[in-house]
Formats: sequence, C-alpha cells, structure tokens
Amino acid sequence: MSAPEPRRCGILMGFFSKLMDPNEDPMITLQCIGGLSEEILKNRKALGQNTHLSSFALLCINAGVVPTMMDVSKHDWSGRRVPIERYSAQYWAMQCLCGLMLSGNSAERQHVLKEMLKEDIVDLCLQYMRHRLCIMHYLATNTLRTLADESLGLQISSDVAAEIIETICDHGLQGPETLIKQMLDPATSWQNTMFLRNPNVTTICITIFR
Repeated sequence: MSAPEPRRCGILMGFFSKLMDPNEDPMITLQCIGGLSEEILKNRKALGQNTHLSSFALLCINAGVVPTMMDVSKHDWSGRRVPIERYSAQYWAMQCLCGLMLSGNSAERQHVLKEMLKEDIVDLCLQYMRHRLCIMHYLATNTLRTLADESLGLQISSDVAAEIIETICDHGLQGPETLIKQMLDPATSWQNTMFLRNPNVTTICITIFR
C-alpha cells in the first residue's frame, strides 16, 4: 500500500468488511486472514515484545482489525458439511489477535486487550471449549493464556474467572481420547496441520491471576 495513510485505512476497512461477509468465498477469506496473521506474526518475530507495534499493525488496529477478526471467529458454522476453510479462517483470525497481544509495548497490548474484551473474547473462548473440534479447544486455551499474561484477571469478575478455571479443568480431566480420535478420523484429521504449527498444544495449565 503506497497510498496516504487515511486512504490506506479506508482501503483496509473495505477489505475487512469483505472478510466479515459470511457469503464470501471461504478460500479467499482464509488466504486473506492467513496472510494478515502471518504479517503480524512476522512483525513480532522481527521486533520482539516490548517494542512499538509496526506501522502496518497500528494501521490495522485503526481500521478495525480486532472487531473484524472477532466477527470472523464468532460465526457459528454448524453441520458436517462446513468447508474446512471456514474453521481454518477462524484459527488464523484468533492467531492474528494473539499475535497482536504478543507484540508491541505494554500500553498497545492493553489497548488490544480492552478491544477484545469489548467484543466478548472470554465468552467466545468458553464457547470454543464446547466446540466439537479439538482445534477450537486449543485456540481457546491458547488465547486465554495469552490474555492472562496481560493481566486478564484484573479485567474480569471473580465469577467469570471461576468459570474459566472450571471449564479448563473439566476439559483437562476428559483426557486425550477425543483428540486422538479426531486425529485418526479422515473427516477431522486435517487439524493435524494446525497442531503441527504449535508444538505446545498439550499445555492446558493457565494462570488467570498474576
């Protein structure tokens, strides 16, 4: 994008509105969100934490990347004939948000956290814990752990914190049977490629209070 910043922001806003359209081609949605997430994660690897967000990341935030990724992630795709790309897009949308939370300085991360809380990120994570796909369980635990690192416990009530802890513990007590079954089932084994990108997916423990 070589246009002036106001115009670049407008272009991104138009781009984001297309991503929120549930009738958009699922492959196009996946490719766009995946590319956006990779760009933000690349920024994190290059600059590390506790540095300012890149100009591109800040532009995305100003254009509404947080509510956009949350909108994509919230869509309830039910049934057995949902294209894999729909779930993959939700995976990358959440990874994009986590990438923002793992980048930038403390003030920028707190700003992103407040935007995510405004969009009911905790409720979404709890819904993901009840999803039939194991990749959604991973997304929920990983996102909650990322938010906890930014003092999530100070932003939520004790009742909500208790619900998070109870849900995570219940999930951990279920054991690995569901995960193993889905990894061996041809209909759901596509999740393997997602898990292979994240070697620490078995980490269930999460610290709510710091």
